Amino acid sequence: MNDKLSNATQQGYLQQNLYPPLQPYPSMLEEKLPPPYFEQGAHQTTPTFIVVTQPPSATQVVQHQPIGDYYYTLSILMTIFCVMCGFWPTLFCTLPAFFISLSARDSATRGDFNGAQKKGTISLILNIAAVVTYFIVVIAIVILGSVEE
Repeated sequence: MNDKLSNATQQGYLQQNLYPPLQPYPSMLEEKLPPPYFEQGAHQTTPTFIVVTQPPSATQVVQHQPIGDYYYTLSILMTIFCVMCGFWPTLFCTLPAFFISLSARDSATRGDFNGAQKKGTISLILNIAAVVTYFIVVIAIVILGSVEE
């Protein structure tokens, strides 16, 4: 092994200490504390911890459903058809259907989708009742007109 060291020294390598010298443990030395820190005349001997906490944020669940028509357009068209054709008896079904479908759209914008669905169904039923009433009255007029001749 000495042979290898001498070869390394001969080839231009300097023999070096690879590790720094060992330092004694602090308990072996005298315990030297840094001088106390004075801030505007106050002497602080114990550390001060500041803990900042925030309340947990409330979790919001947003249910997004597209606001449907809820037969609003059908109610408007049926009401206009009844007014234009002069068939007034069906207005007893189409006008309530119009206002209920309007209420259904308002319920949907407030987030009450179940109530909006129920009101939309009632509006559809009233529009269907208007169509059935129209056909019953037309058939009755045709039958009564043919009997009188």
